[in-house]
Amino acid sequence: MKVVKGANWEEEIGAATEVVQHSENGPAVIFDEIPGFPKGFRVLTNFFGGKRKNMTLGFPEGLNRMELGEAFVETFLKDMKTVPYEEVRRGRFAKTF
Repeated sequence: MKVVKGANWEEEIGAATEVVQHSENGPAVIFDEIPGFPKGFRVLTNFFGGKRKNMTLGFPEGLNRMELGEAFVETFLKDMKTVPYEEVRRGRFAKTF
Protein backbone atom coordinates (compact mmCIF):
# COMPACT_ATOMS: atom_id res chain seq x y z
CA MET A 1 0.00 0.00 0.00
CA LYS A 2 1.34 3.39 -1.00
CA VAL A 3 -0.01 6.80 0.00
CA VAL A 4 0.42 9.71 -2.41
CA LYS A 5 -0.44 13.20 -1.21
CA GLY A 6 -1.24 16.20 -3.38
CA ALA A 7 -1.71 14.51 -6.78
CA ASN A 8 -4.27 16.26 -8.97
CA TRP A 9 -7.27 14.41 -10.35
CA GLU A 10 -7.05 15.87 -13.87
CA GLU A 11 -3.80 14.16 -14.84
CA GLU A 12 -1.67 12.68 -12.11
CA ILE A 13 -4.02 10.20 -10.44
CA GLY A 14 -5.04 8.61 -13.74
CA ALA A 15 -1.48 8.45 -15.06
CA ALA A 16 -0.11 6.91 -11.86
CA THR A 17 -2.95 4.39 -11.75
CA GLU A 18 -2.27 3.38 -15.35
CA VAL A 19 1.35 2.64 -14.45
CA VAL A 20 0.75 0.56 -11.30
CA GLN A 21 -2.21 -1.46 -12.54
CA HIS A 22 -0.17 -3.11 -15.30
CA SER A 23 2.43 -4.51 -12.93
CA GLU A 24 1.66 -7.88 -11.33
CA ASN A 25 3.30 -6.61 -8.14
CA GLY A 26 1.98 -3.04 -8.35
CA PRO A 27 0.87 -1.61 -5.02
CA ALA A 28 -2.59 -0.45 -4.05
CA VAL A 29 -2.43 3.35 -3.92
CA ILE A 30 -4.36 5.82 -1.79
CA PHE A 31 -4.34 9.34 -3.19
CA ASP A 32 -4.88 11.82 -0.36
CA GLU A 33 -4.97 15.60 -0.02
CA ILE A 34 -6.27 15.99 -3.59
CA PRO A 35 -6.19 19.68 -4.59
CA GLY A 36 -9.67 21.18 -4.83
CA PHE A 37 -11.33 18.57 -2.60
CA PRO A 38 -12.11 18.70 1.13
CA LYS A 39 -9.77 17.04 3.60
CA GLY A 40 -10.61 13.35 3.96
CA PHE A 41 -11.65 12.83 0.32
CA ARG A 42 -9.41 10.06 -1.03
CA VAL A 43 -9.10 7.80 -4.06
CA LEU A 44 -8.09 4.13 -3.74
CA THR A 45 -6.72 2.46 -6.87
CA ASN A 46 -5.30 -0.94 -7.85
CA PHE A 47 -6.99 -2.76 -4.98
CA PHE A 48 -7.37 -5.81 -7.25
CA GLY A 49 -3.69 -5.81 -8.27
CA GLY A 50 -1.44 -8.83 -7.89
CA LYS A 51 -2.45 -11.43 -5.31
CA ARG A 52 -4.95 -9.00 -3.73
CA LYS A 53 -7.52 -10.05 -6.33
CA ASN A 54 -7.34 -13.59 -4.93
CA MET A 55 -8.00 -12.40 -1.38
CA THR A 56 -10.67 -9.92 -2.50
CA LEU A 57 -12.58 -12.72 -4.21
CA GLY A 58 -12.09 -15.07 -1.24
CA PHE A 59 -9.53 -17.44 -2.78
CA PRO A 60 -6.11 -18.57 -1.51
CA GLU A 61 -3.30 -16.12 -2.15
CA GLY A 62 -1.15 -18.76 -3.86
CA LEU A 63 -3.36 -19.30 -6.92
CA ASN A 64 -1.84 -18.20 -10.22
CA ARG A 65 -3.95 -16.45 -12.88
CA MET A 66 -5.08 -19.67 -14.53
CA GLU A 67 -6.02 -21.31 -11.23
CA LEU A 68 -7.82 -18.15 -10.12
CA GLY A 69 -9.81 -18.07 -13.34
CA GLU A 70 -10.81 -21.71 -12.95
CA ALA A 71 -11.75 -21.21 -9.29
CA PHE A 72 -13.82 -18.15 -10.18
CA VAL A 73 -15.75 -20.02 -12.87
CA GLU A 74 -16.34 -23.00 -10.56
CA THR A 75 -17.41 -20.86 -7.61
CA PHE A 76 -19.35 -18.00 -9.18
CA LEU A 77 -20.36 -19.00 -12.70
CA LYS A 78 -20.96 -22.76 -12.69
CA ASP A 79 -24.51 -22.63 -11.32
CA MET A 80 -25.30 -19.09 -12.41
CA LYS A 81 -28.92 -18.63 -13.32
CA THR A 82 -30.12 -16.04 -15.77
CA VAL A 83 -32.64 -13.40 -14.77
CA PRO A 84 -35.87 -13.80 -16.74
CA TYR A 85 -36.56 -10.92 -19.05
CA GLU A 86 -39.75 -9.38 -20.32
CA GLU A 87 -40.13 -7.76 -23.72
CA VAL A 88 -42.01 -4.48 -23.71
CA ARG A 89 -43.26 -2.33 -26.58
CA ARG A 90 -42.11 0.95 -24.99
CA GLY A 91 -39.74 1.87 -22.27
CA ARG A 92 -39.55 4.88 -20.03
CA PHE A 93 -36.38 6.64 -19.00
CA ALA A 94 -36.33 7.42 -15.31
CA LYS A 95 -34.10 10.32 -14.37
CA THR A 96 -32.25 9.19 -11.25
CA PHE A 97 -29.73 11.97 -10.85
